Amino acid sequence: MNILYVFGFPMRIAGGLVSALAVMKYLRRAGHRITIAAPSATESMLGLLSRLDVDYRAFAAPAGRGYLWSGARRLAEAARDISADILHALEYRSLARTYRAALLARKGCVYTDPGGCFVHHNPPRAIDTILFSREQMDVFHRRFALREENTHLIMARIDMEVYRPAPVPPLFVERFNLPGNGKKMVMAMRLDRYKAPFLKSFMAMARALLMECPDVHILVAGDGVYYDELVERAAHLNREAKSNSSLRFIGPLLDTNDVAAFMNYGDIVLGSGRAMLEGMACGKPAVVLGECNTAQVVACENIESIAYANFSGRHLRDCPKDKADLRTNVSRLLDMSNSELRHLAEFSQSFIAEHMDARQGARQFERVYARALTRPLARRDYCRWYATACLAKLCSVKNELQQRIRAQQAAKNW
Repeated sequence: MNILYVFGFPMRIAGGLVSALAVMKYLRRAGHRITIAAPSATESMLGLLSRLDVDYRAFAAPAGRGYLWSGARRLAEAARDISADILHALEYRSLARTYRAALLARKGCVYTDPGGCFVHHNPPRAIDTILFSREQMDVFHRRFALREENTHLIMARIDMEVYRPAPVPPLFVERFNLPGNGKKMVMAMRLDRYKAPFLKSFMAMARALLMECPDVHILVAGDGVYYDELVERAAHLNREAKSNSSLRFIGPLLDTNDVAAFMNYGDIVLGSGRAMLEGMACGKPAVVLGECNTAQVVACENIESIAYANFSGRHLRDCPKDKADLRTNVSRLLDMSNSELRHLAEFSQSFIAEHMDARQGARQFERVYARALTRPLARRDYCRWYATACLAKLCSVKNELQQRIRAQQAAKNW
């Protein structure tokens, strides 16, 4: 089977992209031909695609009034050139042109929505849609009346060959000058404005730990608009600390092997989303972060509610504050015995291996593709969806403005 994946944004390390590449790796091993069309790709990303034996085509859709589907004819021609069987839109910005190109080229079409449940667009009802969480499924069915037979829950997206317990390369420790003693807590997160509520709570927790706990080292990997400011604040907190504990921001990790080494370096993983799952796959106890100073230790008794919200921490909005306090939960983990920590670590790894292995995801993708090939696309369905999508786009302007205002307010409170 020849599959053409379409991105609407430049390719760089990001959760949804890494998840897609993990599944592609095993689809390629199964004998499928993989081609990616995207506006651009970083040098590190091109190296990763080469290692995966995945073809890359630079594809920048032209700007214009038809921004939703512009470039569809060129994309259809590319699909014919490589004899693609399936066109797969991997996020909403590429959906309209991919859907139209599949219709023009008479190919199968599949869509993945990797984000959370808060969507302001209108997903198509007539093509197969892959979602990552039960929360997304419920919201899409309730808000958009999607057909249940056309929506597929596929959680499995972690490459267990990369993310697994392993010794940390000494060169990795030397390159970042990482501490060799004490208890090490690691977190990987984008340091951007939309993460401000998480980062504000995290910094308050870090300050308290530096003041109270000896030999605790908190290390954060990531980049974004807050990076420089956070480095300065960390330096200030380290000078205030009364023990040899420390807080460090080490910058972005652009290679999946570096991310895996970082997770294996830590004793405890903090975070949300894919980064936390990668730490769990490496056999680490984990704390999922929520908004407004909330968190929860990941364990057998709460994993269902955590997974329901796509490991985002949104489930903590309905959790009693006394049971979901960030500082309390982190302190609880630090006070656990080695046997208790080992039990949590074993649970983390076994859960990822059983439910999140990308090899399972590849087999599930194959079944979705086989179904899509048996269902010819109808122009009527596309036109109906396109009209509602344009209307949703207009309505989303208000929501985007509200989000910007909230982000600006969060930045002011930062």
